Amino acid sequence: LMELGRVPMALVSRQSLNAQNSQDLVRLAKDRPGSLSYGTWGVGSTAHLAFLLLEQQTGLDLNHLPYNGAPPVYTALLGGHVDFAVTQLPWALNNAREGKVRILGITNATRSSLAPSVPTMAEVGFRDYVVELWMGLYAPKGTPAEIREPLTREIAIWLETPEARALLQAAGAEPQAGTGAQLRARQQSETAFWQRIIKARKSSLDGK
Repeated sequence: LMELGRVPMALVSRQSLNAQNSQDLVRLAKDRPGSLSYGTWGVGSTAHLAFLLLEQQTGLDLNHLPYNGAPPVYTALLGGHVDFAVTQLPWALNNAREGKVRILGITNATRSSLAPSVPTMAEVGFRDYVVELWMGLYAPKGTPAEIREPLTREIAIWLETPEARALLQAAGAEPQAGTGAQLRARQQSETAFWQRIIKARKSSLDGK
């Protein structure tokens, strides 16, 4: 039916790692190829793809440690069992304020209203690096237009209300209404993009 919002994410490192910013991350990883690790909530997850893209763009060799869900990743990062992770921005902000992790950059295309002072990865030197989570509303295939269209209009109006913004922000998302056509185009574009990244990564590994 339509896009509802974006979920801002951040690339973070454990506080004890000697990486003050993303450039330090690259330097450390190149000095110690294969020794630094990142945690994700599963093989093929958005977090995993985010690091595959980072490796492709920088030539880094990082060690992937998949976990069963996001909470174990966060626990591993706080415990020093992994060096990096991609997390939802509210979690990153809360733990950065407490000195537990360091935020290296926002992975979304634009800065987040939740933390407007935190730069994106593109702004700190990773020009083409964009990884976003988004929320969409779907209806069963074949749902008549006379049902889809008024529902979409009403939800778009609701997304402009303080209630909607508060609800989505509590879930770590930022409201952003979009049409069904835009959502389909986004899905198709991202599917093609990530297929290229995965294929390139597989070719690289097969060539070792």
